[in-house]
Amino acid sequence: MVATRVLLACLALSSPFAVSAQANTDAHAQLRALYQAAHAALRNSDQQAYAKLRPRVVNYALYPYLEFAELSGKLLSTKSQVVDDFLRRYADTPLAGQMRRAWLQTLAKRKAWGAYRRYYRPTSNVRLRCWAARARLAKADRKGAFVIADKLWLHGKSRPSECDPVFASLRATGELSTRHIWQRFELAMQAGELKLARHLEKLLPRKQRSIAKRWRALRADPGAIQAMPAGLDRRGDPLTRYAVARLARRDPQAAIAVWQNLTTANPRYSRATRVSVSKRIGISLATAHHAQAYPWLAAISDTQADKTVREWRIRSALRHNRWSDVSAAIKRLLPAERNTTQWRYWGARADAMLGRRSAAAKTFAALAERREFYGFLAADRAGLGYHINHQPLVPDATELTAISARPAAVRVREFLYLNDTTKARREWFAMLAKLTPKAQTQSAILAHRWNWHAGAILTLGRIKQYADAVVRFPLEHQQQVLLNAKRWNLPAAWIFAVMRQESAFMADARSPVGARGLMQIMPATGRQIARTLRVRYTGARSLAEPTRNILFGSSYLSGLLASLDQHPALATAGYNAGPHRSKRWLPATALESDQWIETIPFHETRRYVKSVFAYEAIYQWRLEQEQVRLSERLPQVPVALGTTKDG
Repeated sequence: MVATRVLLACLALSSPFAVSAQANTDAHAQLRALYQAAHAALRNSDQQAYAKLRPRVVNYALYPYLEFAELSGKLLSTKSQVVDDFLRRYADTPLAGQMRRAWLQTLAKRKAWGAYRRYYRPTSNVRLRCWAARARLAKADRKGAFVIADKLWLHGKSRPSECDPVFASLRATGELSTRHIWQRFELAMQAGELKLARHLEKLLPRKQRSIAKRWRALRADPGAIQAMPAGLDRRGDPLTRYAVARLARRDPQAAIAVWQNLTTANPRYSRATRVSVSKRIGISLATAHHAQAYPWLAAISDTQADKTVREWRIRSALRHNRWSDVSAAIKRLLPAERNTTQWRYWGARADAMLGRRSAAAKTFAALAERREFYGFLAADRAGLGYHINHQPLVPDATELTAISARPAAVRVREFLYLNDTTKARREWFAMLAKLTPKAQTQSAILAHRWNWHAGAILTLGRIKQYADAVVRFPLEHQQQVLLNAKRWNLPAAWIFAVMRQESAFMADARSPVGARGLMQIMPATGRQIARTLRVRYTGARSLAEPTRNILFGSSYLSGLLASLDQHPALATAGYNAGPHRSKRWLPATALESDQWIETIPFHETRRYVKSVFAYEAIYQWRLEQEQVRLSERLPQVPVALGTTKDG
């Protein structure tokens, strides 16, 4: 009981979520502690302790997770009837899918392919799909196996070893042909997977391996395409596309010269190759901010242009203040694209610069009514106030009671008390998928009332309801944000905006590259910041602690601002893409901030910066602060650091 009391005390201190009074009674708290103790007993293979604890939590909401853990530990000796019973009883929970995956893995180990076929359901899990193909082969269903394997094969990355027997079998019988090997070789080269490319090269007919070897050599020296023999059969086109595209990323002007030499020496290139190369060179010119970009992209016909080409025509003209070309490029957009807030704003900017002030003013006034980045920019241009357009969600007491009583919602609430937000999210979104649109909206209100702000934000994003600015932009961790804003002399709204964009207030957020926590700090960066601040750093896990993460994120943001000329746009872009890129993207001549932001080469960073400054304006409203206009926050971007003008 001493351990139980300690665990109860920890739970009471650690959970930030406020739920109903009943859920927080001593009885519920004790059940949570007993549940955790039972889980620990299972992990430690302490069957005696588990046998004593298990009966005491049978009626607890999370008991199914104990059953799952117990059954998962003995699947190799379990009969299918036991699994069937579990899948039937918990069909409406995420546990059913997890158990099915674990059972399929067990059946694959047993090589029980008949049973595997019965339990298998279409999935994105690559290993399970590979085993599904093996199960088809075991039934002599080569056609069915190929349908699965073909999609697995056509991928530029290595596949798990579970796929090898399937691929080998289908290659031996010709289902995976030389054409398939070349297709995957091209994908591997495009993905930079040279080890896989070398492996695939060995699978080619001996006479074709020299072509693959030449292709691999082009990665290091793409200009060598000019010295390659003209008779590379039909694979000459993909080699050329690869080489010129790779060269264009490094040096687009050199790519133009190489491409012109190639087409002069060998005019047989297909129309598809010519279009592909033209697009690649044009986009590379544009993202490198070359003056040649607009003429090059403008020359691509509208029937051949895609959305990327159409948009970079505008951006390349914007970067060089070619306002007539901006206007012309906007007219070449598809109607649905042209009518977006983004391109209407830039059309009005072009109108204003070209003397069509009445038309510009009319558009700016219309756009100023919108709560978004371009709406706020338009309001600045029109001299109008910002429209937050907050429309509160209307609670329905009956619906809220019904949702909160659902077993899934009760499990979510318990997981939140246990600070297991990963399982809480799984349960929540499994439940959400089964609710009516009205109930989904009420679920967001419920999550907000529980102070589970990440759940509310993600719910409203999933159901595309954006009107309630209070629920979507909470003031979670306000005390810590205000303390750090004062310490580092930063706008509190800016810190909130970065946090909202980085993690949507998920303290356990983790990016694909390993950034962690509310403000997405990389572990190595966290170590450096801790050393600078002389605070204790206990490794990557500590970045999930909100107080520490906000301190580190605010400190880093302050450092970026200092190193990037005190320019908020440069610092915000640097937070996402790295300060070295903000410096690399400085313009050749001083540029208005809206133009600089619009022409950031990385789509992710461009979207990120726009979101952060829109969110900052909203957070000023949430904090009841005097509105600081974006035009005040975003002065001209200089050609070199140390030359920013006040503005």
